[in-house]
Amino acid sequence: MSEAELLAAILELAAVRGWRTYHPLPARVRKRGVETWRTQAAGDGVGWPDVFLVRGNLALAMELKSARGSVTPEQAAWGAALREAGIGWRVVYPSDWTSGRVAEWLA
Repeated sequence: MSEAELLAAILELAAVRGWRTYHPLPARVRKRGVETWRTQAAGDGVGWPDVFLVRGNLALAMELKSARGSVTPEQAAWGAALREAGIGWRVVYPSDWTSGRVAEWLA
């Protein structure tokens, strides 16, 4: 399961379960002749989670990763800040989807 497939599955399930969702869309850019993806952000936006969900008085941020992906220092810093503020933060791998953990988190 790719990160894009994981994102689509989470957004679909979240909608069915009544969560409001936010996912910033990256854009394809060229940097020094190399094509890459960047999400524009102002302030301290670098490392912001891939998906932010709200339902009632609950908020949850998810950093999505491929099976071999790892969290960057900026992503870990956002995770720590969100948790300190009382907001749930999860790093989500395809195995979390297939095991049903994501469904439990969004129940």
